[in-house]
Amino acid sequence: MRSEPRTDWYAWRELTTSARDYIPWLSYGDYGVKSARTIGREPPSGRGGPAWGTLRYPTGESFDLVKVLTCGEDRTAVNRAAARQLNELPDFRGATASAGESWLRDCAQG
Repeated sequence: MRSEPRTDWYAWRELTTSARDYIPWLSYGDYGVKSARTIGREPPSGRGGPAWGTLRYPTGESFDLVKVLTCGEDRTAVNRAAARQLNELPDFRGATASAGESWLRDCAQG
């Protein structure tokens, strides 16, 4: 598992504590964890994407990321183990917090 700082959240908190007139018209959105540097990159050529992906779980201070498989014999076991890791985070909000947390619980339990 890897944690990445939530720079989007830090920027949002800094912005909303400013005295700008337009603040009431803004709302926060969780737009993803990819760096702005990757936006201009051309997608790789080839046959499909990688055999892995990422489950991410946002906490108050970070995105916790776990690598999962998109295909292969071990996909189910690896992905359930990844979901269990996220369920065991101290900041995991519990299975009733949202549909996402319910899905993570169900995935972890099989």
